[in-house]
Amino acid sequence: MNRWFKTAGTTVLAIGILSSPLSTNLPFAETHSAKASAAYTYEVTASQLNIRAAASTKAKIVGTLPKGAAVEIKRITSGWISFQYKGKTAYASSKYVLPIAGTGIAKANVNLRSSSSTKAKSLTVIPKGAKVKVHEWGSEWSRIDYRGKKGWASSKYLLGFD
Repeated sequence: MNRWFKTAGTTVLAIGILSSPLSTNLPFAETHSAKASAAYTYEVTASQLNIRAAASTKAKIVGTLPKGAAVEIKRITSGWISFQYKGKTAYASSKYVLPIAGTGIAKANVNLRSSSSTKAKSLTVIPKGAKVKVHEWGSEWSRIDYRGKKGWASSKYLLGFD
């Protein structure tokens, strides 16, 4: 199903609807640079996301984004996303956004399971560095495809960047 999102000054077509619950953690906590791609469009999960002039809760609020808005991020660093807002680099907490379906990379060898449980059957092991297609990101489990096999993988072992 196609769904249109309005970002900070840009309209983006995001394929699929993110159905993950509100998350306080992204499936990764490291610093990564994102390339300009729909794979790096994130959806706001909070009722309202404060946009700040710097990566600090003490920084001036320069705007807000509503729940469901999409943001094309440039970088995630120490719990903050950076993106373009009204022609300037702006920041927001990464706690209140989740990646929209796209590409992920295994941070370590990770089991592809038949359901979102460590007790579920392992379908295969995804090797560290392998690219996967992510259909749904979650704070604990993500629904993915890997080499034609569909299943679930622990989100803590997946990165949302190439």
